[in-house]
Amino acid sequence: MSGLRGLVKDRIMAVIKEVEPESGWKVLLVDHTSVRIMSAACRMFDVTEEGVTLVENIEISRQPMPDMEALYFITPTVESVKQLCSDFGREKQGPMYDAAHVYFTSHVSDELLYKIKTTEGLISRLKSLKELNLEFISLESRAFTLELPDAFHHIYSPSAPIGANRKQEMERRIADKLLTLCVTLGQRPAVRYKKTDEGGLL
Repeated sequence: MSGLRGLVKDRIMAVIKEVEPESGWKVLLVDHTSVRIMSAACRMFDVTEEGVTLVENIEISRQPMPDMEALYFITPTVESVKQLCSDFGREKQGPMYDAAHVYFTSHVSDELLYKIKTTEGLISRLKSLKELNLEFISLESRAFTLELPDAFHHIYSPSAPIGANRKQEMERRIADKLLTLCVTLGQRPAVRYKKTDEGGLL
């Protein structure tokens, strides 16, 4: 496999290979976005060949596996980080897994890092935490999607929700996702744009 899909697959598989528990086996946790990123580039066979015994969705109820180390491949959202911390912040039941290796699809905010840092049951079992810059889905070797079907509507439609903040938030999300694509490709593009006028319009 070559091209963009090959680059994404290589990066994900390198992460899976990087986590080497003494037992040789691990659990892979994903969320609804990261599983789409992974499944577009990797086959389940490739994943299980590297010692992954189970792939589970972090957003649903799961059985504890306190003897297994867990590899979290998740997006840096409030929901996913909250569930990560919940897995190791169980005072009465004990942690869901023996250790955590956390890999975020993109940049994680200071607020979410603080939540991880202050979750005592997690920080004592956290063996790795990295940002992979994979906030896009590789459809083919030279095709990808940002998975933002409502982006055009939010930015250009007269019937879009009123407010400059909504438009700016969508533009920020697009820029952040495109940044991870450039990092993956090893490119530093030159960006040209028209200066904003006094009214805030291009």
